[in-house]
Amino acid sequence: MMVDFHNFGHILHITTVSFKKGCDFMRLYEAIQLALNAHDKQIRKLDGDIYAAHPIEVGMMLLAMNADEDVVIAGILHDTI
Repeated sequence: MMVDFHNFGHILHITTVSFKKGCDFMRLYEAIQLALNAHDKQIRKLDGDIYAAHPIEVGMMLLAMNADEDVVIAGILHDTI
């Protein structure tokens, strides 16, 4: 999936913050990749952004709230089922 620079920034932020907090970078990376693949070619009607931007932003919010790694991953994957 092609990720625009806006969403790449979100991914970079999650990985950087998670590394600083001692989270398993590969687990978060795999969750992000799964979310991107699950929402491949889906576009949000409201703003035209890729749909995966929403769950990635949820992951960012959870990191900001000091949620643990499993909760952040659940936030990233919450729309994949």
